[in-house]
Order: sequence, then structure tokens, then C-alpha cells
Amino acid sequence: MKMKMMILVLLGIFLLSCSGFSSVSAASSAKKMTTKEVVEKILHTKLVPTYAEIEANSTGSGHTGMTIKAWDNTIKGQFRTEEKIGDTISYSVSSGKKTITYTKGENQAIEYNAGTTVSLNDAKPVLKEMQETTVLTFVGVEKLLNRSVYHLKGKGKTETITINNRGQSDSFKHTYPDREIWIDTKTGFVMKDTERDTRLSIERFKEVVKVDFAPKFSAATFKLTLPKNVTIVNADDLKPKQ
Repeated sequence: MKMKMMILVLLGIFLLSCSGFSSVSAASSAKKMTTKEVVEKILHTKLVPTYAEIEANSTGSGHTGMTIKAWDNTIKGQFRTEEKIGDTISYSVSSGKKTITYTKGENQAIEYNAGTTVSLNDAKPVLKEMQETTVLTFVGVEKLLNRSVYHLKGKGKTETITINNRGQSDSFKHTYPDREIWIDTKTGFVMKDTERDTRLSIERFKEVVKVDFAPKFSAATFKLTLPKNVTIVNADDLKPKQ
């Protein structure tokens, strides 16, 4: 009996050690991936419907913080956001080929003859921009909201820009902001994004504080209910006549 108990204890210790070794090996394997390999993995992820709550802010520019609620079903041409800055709440709802925007308290909503084709938190366009403006480095795999995320850091590139003005060429050096991004490994969803412009002493950040990767949307989710006194005006009618 004692021998059997000892064997079970030793087996348990062995299994625990194997489990620990497996997790360490997975983390080590992720760290060994090159920046190029990580970018390729992210670019091949597929969008999934999400509901997210986001906090955003900008320091050094006088901007106040913003909270965003986003219902994202972009793969079916549906998208809704509610943005709050101070006491101001703005809504934007896209469905099909129409988008309506409205700020609470106003007597007019604007309708645009275009739907949403780009997701608010899709990492692909962000990564492509970072590849052009920064030198990318893969930091490692980390955890945010119990999700595994790729952490990438971009050091702003410096380039010479030439402007032609009345037949004369003026050149100056421009340095892009440094940027860091944390991306969900499974979906390519941006969980956190920070940008630092040392030249202008401005720092911007956006972080997801709540996310659901399997939300249930109703028919009413992508319909904007407006107060009775609000008039919908098409954006094309607001353009100045030639």
C-alpha cells in the first residue's frame, strides 16, 4: 500500500513537472520567433465579431479622456460605437451601405452613403503603418485580460522630407512617433496601443478594458433610435454647391 502511494505521488510530481516544462517551452518558442514571423502570423488572422469597451487618452495636448463602446460585426458590414468625452456622447452606426452619426442633445443626425469596411481594433492596417514609420521589434508574448498577446515595439524612423515651394526645394528631417502595440494572438485584435511623440511631448494610448469574442447581436444592435425632434440629413446635401 505504501509502495502504491509512493508511486502515485511520484507520478503526480512527474506530470506537474511536464506541465511546467510544456508552458515554459511554449513561451520560449514564442520568444524565439522573429519579428517578421510574428507579423506574418498577425496578417493571416481572421476578424471575428466582438464587443469591446475601450479607454483612450492623450497627454500633453489638452485632450480629455475618452471611453468607447464598440459592437463590431464588420465582416457583415455592421458596426456601432458609443463615444463619451466628458458629458458629450456621440453615436455612430453602420449597416450595409449607410452610416449614421449623432451627438446626444443635437437636433440633427448625419447620414453617409458608405458603410464600415475597417474594424476599429484590426491590427493589420496598424501593423502596415508601423512597418512604414517605425523599426519593429517583437518583445514577446504577454497576457492581457487573460488573453495571450503579441507585444511589438516600434522605434520611430527619421527621414528627410523635401518640399518644393515656388521652384525652390526645402528639406527637413522628420521623426515619426515611437509606438507599442499588444495584439491578441488568435484574432489579430488590438488590445492596447500607445504612441509617444517626443518632439511634440505628446503621448496617446488606447486600451481595451473589456472584450467579448463571442457576442450575441440582436436586430436592434445596428439600428440607431433617435429622439423625435431629430432630423436626419444626408452628408451630400451639406456639401457646398459649386
